[in-house]
Amino acid sequence: MKGRTGRPPEGAPRATVRSRRGLKPVRIALRYRETRDRIRDYILDNRLRGGDPLPSEPSLARQLGVSRNAVREGLRALEAQGILDVRAGLGSFVREVVLDDLLASFAYSLFFDRDAVDELYLIRQKLEENFLPSALANLSPETVAELHRLLSGMDGCPSWGARYLDYDIRLHRAIFSGVGNRTLLKLFDIFRVINRRASHVLKRRPTSQLRDDFAAHVALVEAVARRDLPAARRALRRSWARFPTLSLEARVQTVPQRPADRPRPGANPAGARRRRSKSH
Repeated sequence: MKGRTGRPPEGAPRATVRSRRGLKPVRIALRYRETRDRIRDYILDNRLRGGDPLPSEPSLARQLGVSRNAVREGLRALEAQGILDVRAGLGSFVREVVLDDLLASFAYSLFFDRDAVDELYLIRQKLEENFLPSALANLSPETVAELHRLLSGMDGCPSWGARYLDYDIRLHRAIFSGVGNRTLLKLFDIFRVINRRASHVLKRRPTSQLRDDFAAHVALVEAVARRDLPAARRALRRSWARFPTLSLEARVQTVPQRPADRPRPGANPAGARRRRSKSH
């Protein structure tokens, strides 16, 4: 707040045209998460933009009713999420949001979330089906040629694996390249990351499944090239036939083993059991 002279006190953050809303105090429990969330809500409630400063750490700690350490942890978390830019000796500033950075962070977070991968596959299915009419309406001869080229690449893959799955996701992405939705196309890029994590598991599948999957994509490309919406929908659903198992495999492969589940270097389980038995 300004002093009686009308000037902001020394060290105060840059003033803005409109007055800002305050911060709600944080409960004692879950201080780190609540501090992070309260600061994020403060940014949204006050419609701060890239380059706008936050109040100082002492001011945040006083308004939130937490320690400065809790405030630092909350600020670091928001910096890791790409929301803030914390500059030593200068303060914390709102970062310019870049969609590519947010999606890259989201793709990385999937490696630690079992359920998100499965749910994301379902979201992709719904999005592809809903955007299919628009994709056919905006189909260009260049896209049709690209689909046939990618299909030829899939045909040249002798087995399941990263190369086949990469052609697969690029083919689906190409179908929807003309709808004008950049975020949808970025979603396919996220699935390229997921597919790579599960590709080595698919190598053990029989080639008969590979032929069935390839046949589904041949039917899909032919229906898309004819702009035959009912046939394209049927072929699209056939191409999703392996999604449930691939989703499960991706979930297993993307979730790292917890440190508590790994034996410590030099640990001797047998010796530990003997010591426990002697204690009884």
